[in-house]
Amino acid sequence: MSNECCSVIKPKDCGDIDPAHCKSGVYTIYPVGTRPFDVYCKLINQGKAWTVIQRRFNGRTSFNKTWKDYEHGFGNINGEHWLGNSELRIHLGDFDGETRYALYRKFSVGDAKSKYKLAISGYSGNSGDCLYRHNDKIFSIPDEDNDTHKEGNCADYSKAGY
Repeated sequence: MSNECCSVIKPKDCGDIDPAHCKSGVYTIYPVGTRPFDVYCKLINQGKAWTVIQRRFNGRTSFNKTWKDYEHGFGNINGEHWLGNSELRIHLGDFDGETRYALYRKFSVGDAKSKYKLAISGYSGNSGDCLYRHNDKIFSIPDEDNDTHKEGNCADYSKAGY
């Protein structure tokens, strides 16, 4: 798999690949704390890069599969495929080189209609479960207060999405 277009030698994800000089295709990524694997990266000229988790375009690959198939992924990464059901892993590092991680077995973000409701559970790791209090909460921003705090807007207070 080709990585000659990458902004870095061993990209952590498709975001490390330079869309201005590269084409969409299969790249080997090197996520922190796990083995390298191949993914299909959709690269858009406006500087965006997406990791494709499902790709269907001609119906030649059956998606009528078992639980294990969906868990581990199937198909041809160059063609129609399902990347696999994944976990969310957050890798944290400080300026002294100390690292910690949080792994969540279940993670999803709802659509716009749900106001991007977060579902997260199944923590393990050594960083502490800092996201537990955000489970089943919807996204807030300073100009749209969706948090459950009675006295004020958490996003406005933190000057960021919450």
